[in-house]
Amino acid sequence: MKKLYILHPFLFGIYPVLALYAYNIGQVYFKEALLWIAAILCLVSILLFLCGSFLRNYKKAAVIVSAFLTLFFLYGYIYDMACETTVYVVIRHSLLLPIWAAIFALIVYLIVRTSVGLDNLTRILNVIGASLVLISLASIAGYELHAAYDAGFKRSAVFTQSAEMAALKKPVAPPDIYYIIMDKYASEISLKNFYGFDNSQFIDYLSGRGFYVASDTYANYSCTVHSLSSSLNMEYIDGFLTPAMRESSVHYRLMYPMFQDYRVWHILRSMGYKFIHFGSMWEPTSKNKYADMNVNLATLSDFSMMLYRSTVVFPIFIKLGIYDPDKEEWKRIRYQFDQLGNMPEIKGPIFVFAHLYVPHVPYVFDRDGSFVNEKIRGKRTEIENYINQLIYTNTMAEEMVAKILSRSRRPPIIILQGDEGPFPPRFDIEHYSFDWRTATGEELRHKSGVLNAYYLPGIADNHLYKSITPVNSFREIFNLYFGGHFPLLPDRNYVYQDEEHVYTLIDVTDKIRHK
Repeated sequence: MKKLYILHPFLFGIYPVLALYAYNIGQVYFKEALLWIAAILCLVSILLFLCGSFLRNYKKAAVIVSAFLTLFFLYGYIYDMACETTVYVVIRHSLLLPIWAAIFALIVYLIVRTSVGLDNLTRILNVIGASLVLISLASIAGYELHAAYDAGFKRSAVFTQSAEMAALKKPVAPPDIYYIIMDKYASEISLKNFYGFDNSQFIDYLSGRGFYVASDTYANYSCTVHSLSSSLNMEYIDGFLTPAMRESSVHYRLMYPMFQDYRVWHILRSMGYKFIHFGSMWEPTSKNKYADMNVNLATLSDFSMMLYRSTVVFPIFIKLGIYDPDKEEWKRIRYQFDQLGNMPEIKGPIFVFAHLYVPHVPYVFDRDGSFVNEKIRGKRTEIENYINQLIYTNTMAEEMVAKILSRSRRPPIIILQGDEGPFPPRFDIEHYSFDWRTATGEELRHKSGVLNAYYLPGIADNHLYKSITPVNSFREIFNLYFGGHFPLLPDRNYVYQDEEHVYTLIDVTDKIRHK
């Protein structure tokens, strides 16, 4: 008789990780999933051994472990689905958790009490588990083969030595340079037109401290990946893309190296600058291996966070105060703004790049800086949450600017910039099916209008202009302070087609400008 192997607990254990990775494959590296797979396989082995030893029946133990794992990883998805329905008013963790516990208890009772052989059930569960895993692996393999085909994008174009680069000279007294990205920070015009919020107090503060605030500026790209790849390399990204990428690539991660190993820090490092990187909660910018110093708080990666939020322990840990990712983000942002104010204490010259995840979601700040949990956020509109977080972001930014300016030995260069604006309402409804080719001029202005403020000591405002875009930020700085002769590029604005064509870029400049 053929030996029956008990495989399903391992298969049901790794399937949620593989499925989540397959769904987010364009933005996540497989090594993140691999660590979780290894940990889960170890956990399943321990649970199976303990339960099997207690019951003295490994087939029963395997069914119980598989049921536990299924309920463990399914909880978050069921809760989210329930929250999106009309019964949200009665769905709470305090209701769903007891139901989950009761279901598991019933399964355990039935399995322990049964006298029926479990060979057929074991075979069925093995087949189901194997099928789920194979479907995910097939999807992953297809994506990875496509990624390998796409991966020949022209990164060499970033480091091509040019006459403009060769002409650069280190100033006698090189200023510290701060490039601070406040993610999804909308322009003053966008905030007024789409949110009914007057941000003039913050703009006036910056102007009063000597900043030039470009009043009619739009992001070059509608996505962080594209925007940072462009501004940090002082180029539009078209020249880096292969035909295959332009046509159908869904792999955001192909561009991740462009804002890790980029032109700006290479130029400044060659002139004796120290490179200091302030990372976000987003894995691609959480740290930079080329930096002399990384400033961040240790936390789970985006992928790990998504997996954690899907589990049944998430609401339990939140209630017990063991690990709340939103509270950790609240701590991280406060810490980073505070540390930015301390950077002048470092012997320079220094180049500081900071990717700060505010006013981007999660909306963890109230307007007074107090922590806002998921329950409180749920009672407010998206606009209320965004504006409240933006107001306190302004407070932190003002304090940071004041510290940097007062503590610097010589006047520094500071750029405060949004990489993209918030999404228009229709995107939140359609999301992954949203086709940016159908976006109206109003929707494009909503998405593309960003904060763009420059503190350039010793430089008259007439060297800047109100419609300057991020692609020209460092071209201007290298020209004004380092003797460069970089020609300013036309200020153009692009969107990607949709989530299936993230490098099919469409020029929407005229649509945005035609008001």
